[in-house]
Amino acid sequence: MVAHRDTNRPRRVGALLKRELSDLIAREVNDPNVGKVTITAVDVAPDLKNAKVYFTCWQDENNHQKTLAGLIRARGYLRHCLRDRVELRAIPSLHFVYDESIERGNRISKLIDDSLKDAPKDMSENISETVPGNINEELPGVPGDKNG
Repeated sequence: MVAHRDTNRPRRVGALLKRELSDLIAREVNDPNVGKVTITAVDVAPDLKNAKVYFTCWQDENNHQKTLAGLIRARGYLRHCLRDRVELRAIPSLHFVYDESIERGNRISKLIDDSLKDAPKDMSENISETVPGNINEELPGVPGDKNG
């Protein structure tokens, strides 16, 4: 007989750790290198022994290595504080990873903005040339149509 494993448990534990770590880092970590950090996700292994903690930096996105070093220095303290705040048999080992998705999204958004600067100023002129007829005319057979 195979024991039933709760497949949602790592996800639930990850959400709990994300909430608690966000609060702990904001209130308890006094390392000047850490600064303002956002925890974007926490992926917990199925055995609940390891957790990857994804973070982004608010102020200095280009110097996230210092923030990572500060979080690694605070790892033991954070686990100690988590023991007092959450009811788990064992607190997972914390492995901090810089989340590049926000930075990548910002770069893509900037590229889109730059390409739109090169586009014609009045896009409505181009659209009206390609759409036949008057858009404001009512269609036949449509309720409220004057012609139908």
